Amino acid sequence: MPKSYDPDEKMEVVLRVLKGEKVCDLADEYGVSRNSIYVWKNELLDGGMSKLSGESVTEQEAKLKEKTNKSKRWKNYWSTESPDGNP
Repeated sequence: MPKSYDPDEKMEVVLRVLKGEKVCDLADEYGVSRNSIYVWKNELLDGGMSKLSGESVTEQEAKLKEKTNKSKRWKNYWSTESPDGNP
């Protein structure tokens, strides 16, 4: 079974390509095909880190909505007054 690369590893490889390192050298170093590196590069340039993670747009939106809701709950929690009248 081929190794699975997390988004941070993919980004590291793509950034090294963008800095001028040869794709064939990085492919050998990471044990991945040159084509995979080109795909990662295009994904990053087209859609940023979220595209490298392989998540669908709806999954990303759901995570963002949950983070937003959590932030709102904390904001509400910290902005309520205590029984003695102090925030």
